[in-house]
Amino acid sequence: MIWFVIITVIVIVFYGIISIGTSRKSVSMESENEEELSIPLSITVTSVSDKNNPSEPLKDDNESSKLKKCMAQKNNVVIRKAERRDVPLLLEFIKGIAQYEKMENEVVATPDVLEQEMFDEHRAEAVFAVVDGREVGFALYFYNFSTFIGHSGLYLEDLFVWPEDRGKGYGKALLLHLVKIAREHHCGRMEWSCLNWNQPSIDFYLSLGAVPMKEWTVYRLDAAALELLS
Repeated sequence: MIWFVIITVIVIVFYGIISIGTSRKSVSMESENEEELSIPLSITVTSVSDKNNPSEPLKDDNESSKLKKCMAQKNNVVIRKAERRDVPLLLEFIKGIAQYEKMENEVVATPDVLEQEMFDEHRAEAVFAVVDGREVGFALYFYNFSTFIGHSGLYLEDLFVWPEDRGKGYGKALLLHLVKIAREHHCGRMEWSCLNWNQPSIDFYLSLGAVPMKEWTVYRLDAAALELLS
């Protein structure tokens, strides 16, 4: 009887030791598994939020920065009307567009002539696009009349932006300002001429909805022809 009790106690103690060891081993394995899993999870989170990772988030930031810069440039432009004191600047822009159009030798306008025609006789008007206190572009225009529609029209004679300032929306800002003026004066239309080889300008005008008058041909009598016929 005594031996039976002793053997039973030994068996109980033996199984108890095995159970405790197994439990400790199980806990240890779970802890090791958690530690192993925590490493890749930490890397994943860091790679997504890592500001030094040159991936899509940084590309989006750069595109956003460019967009904001472009918007700031457009919002920063101021359109002002030309004044008498601007005659030398007007002539500078006129020579600039003549050079671009390869027609420098045709510019015979002088400051005195421009001042008289524009500010004494009021035969034409002009506006400047100003950015940070500097004139980056100009547009010169006058009014004509259409018998068919019975309204005056706005004729854009020149629109020019300095080469280093192109591609920033200043030319479009000038053109849209003239559209506003044309509407304020109840003009029936707005017109201008463009050299056939000036494809960048042609593409720009077409993008605005302008229609080329291909069925029309411009005829001109210059000063010599006028004198000859008078």
